[in-house]
Amino acid sequence: MRTLPLLVTSLLVACASSTPTETEKGDPGEMGEMGTAGANGVSCWDLNGSLSCDLETEDYNEDGECNVGDCFGVEGPAGPAGPAGPAGPQGPGGTGPAGPQGPAGPTGAMGPQGPAGPAGSTGPAGPMGPMGPMGPQGNTGAQGPAGNTGPQGPIGPLGPTGPQGPIGPAGTAGQAGAAAFSTGSLSVTSAVTTFTAVPGASATITVPTNAVVFVTADGGIQTSSTSTSGFSTVDIGLHVDGAVPPNGGFKRIIAANTGGLTAMLAPWSVSLVTTLAAGTHTFAIRSRYNAGSTATVGGDNQSVNQISIAVTVLKL
Repeated sequence: MRTLPLLVTSLLVACASSTPTETEKGDPGEMGEMGTAGANGVSCWDLNGSLSCDLETEDYNEDGECNVGDCFGVEGPAGPAGPAGPAGPQGPGGTGPAGPQGPAGPTGAMGPQGPAGPAGSTGPAGPMGPMGPMGPQGNTGAQGPAGNTGPQGPIGPLGPTGPQGPIGPAGTAGQAGAAAFSTGSLSVTSAVTTFTAVPGASATITVPTNAVVFVTADGGIQTSSTSTSGFSTVDIGLHVDGAVPPNGGFKRIIAANTGGLTAMLAPWSVSLVTTLAAGTHTFAIRSRYNAGSTATVGGDNQSVNQISIAVTVLKL
């Protein structure tokens, strides 16, 4: 920036050497635009350029503030080492004789134990000593798991026939049984409104006093409808001496066609346990109409609808 003073000096010299002339003074020119403010300068003590005092790093003389007393220039290089000075003269008297040896001092305390040395190699085994006396018997251990079953041994020879046992007591007298099977079928139309016997489907048996009678019967029915939505509904009754008992022995059976099959079958079964007065009794299967198309109930021994009756008498 030294060119600016030089330029001003040159202009002053030129003006001094020129011949002045009288001229009218002109009007003042307009003020120029304000220049952009320059950046703040950095103090010599502001080592990190933060524009604030950091006492820990910038208060060099430790006077509690940052000022010019904390400003230093760059440290110069170290100067060369100076020459060694001459040795001093020997002192008077020279070296004296050695003094007598002093008495031995007291024994000091034992120092701490040093670290253990490395283990030596194992020595050879010594001779076997004599056997000691036998110790007491230990407790019995727990039972181990059962072993696998061994293969079956061969069948031994047949032993001799044993003596005949004593004759047992006589059995209860009066036990009996009977069975019957239908020999034909019954066509149950809408006109059959009362129970009607199926051909051959009856069994007669004599019942003793103090006995229980167990009766079972089974068979099948078939609807005569050929409509895919047709059906037949009939009642099946197990009659004892011409009457249906108050409990058990009665079923309502429906044989219904499906969307792809007609003339459908429907199996059935009934059972009865009862006590009767001593004498002869007849057990029969009878049927009646309930709803739908005509149905066939029962059949002979060539039909899957054949009815079977089983009667068992148990003497108490």
